[in-house]
Amino acid sequence: MDIVSARRNLREQRAVVAGLVPRWREEALMLDTSWGPEEYAKVTRYLRERKPREQLDQMRTALAALRTALEEHFSIADVLLDVGNRRLGGERMA
Repeated sequence: MDIVSARRNLREQRAVVAGLVPRWREEALMLDTSWGPEEYAKVTRYLRERKPREQLDQMRTALAALRTALEEHFSIADVLLDVGNRRLGGERMA
């Protein structure tokens, strides 16, 4: 996934979380009825086009890189102090 696609996906996910777009789409599968050839085709097309397993692998890689960067640049004390300050209404550490 290139950076443009990743940013577009992130914007779409933020819009869903913010309630700006519905969580379902026209091509969504109905779970209250039995599936026929049309639903099977939707699943097959989704797996072929979106490649969810590859997306999970990419997310794991990105999270591992984020964790490494956090561990290299911040101590647990830095993080806990910042979280504690925010909970108490204090200013964030610079």
